[in-house]
Amino acid sequence: MDAAKQSQARVHAFIDAWDRGKCDGEGGMKFHIDGTLPTGQQIFVFGSNLAGVHGAAMPLDRIEPHIKVFLDFAASCTDEFFVTRIGCGLAGYQDAQIAPLFKGAPPNCSFANQWRRYL
Repeated sequence: MDAAKQSQARVHAFIDAWDRGKCDGEGGMKFHIDGTLPTGQQIFVFGSNLAGVHGAAMPLDRIEPHIKVFLDFAASCTDEFFVTRIGCGLAGYQDAQIAPLFKGAPPNCSFANQWRRYL
């Protein structure tokens, strides 16, 4: 196989891994394509308010303690978690407001690629 074909094969392998959420970031963090579904036995993590209503935004100071509880729980077990862009859809928060709250997450959490720069 010539160098161009080898390079192309590596690019396709990377894209395939990226699409399957298997592309690790710094510190072993995992990322997935936003809008995809969990693979295997990953637990789907999404946001809602305390009444279970999606798109009804809670203030950030009320969201942060819940994220801390989740991160502590995730760190205490071996389950894999597929974390959506919590609060960044119907609730109207920006990635830059929510993603940093997950900084330092354990390696068993996978996040949307849009959060890569914040984590």
